[in-house]
Amino acid sequence: MSLIVKEVVSLIKPVAQKENISLEVSMDSNFPDTAYGDESKVRQVLVNFVHNAVKFTDEDSVTVSTIVDSDSDDEVGSILGQ
Repeated sequence: MSLIVKEVVSLIKPVAQKENISLEVSMDSNFPDTAYGDESKVRQVLVNFVHNAVKFTDEDSVTVSTIVDSDSDDEVGSILGQ
């Protein structure tokens, strides 16, 4: 999963640079490497999410952050945009 996040950020980074927006990733070291589900659909959702964050931000930077819910019994990861 972390590889998909990094790939998506690398894909969208040139778009952000054209708009003079810094695009960064902050990865939780406990974020799971694997996920259950359709990899291509997860990738497409992330592309849309990150592209929209860049497209609609009023700031000069966007950070894609991954976190792990420490209150959960399962290893549940979340992806946030700031």
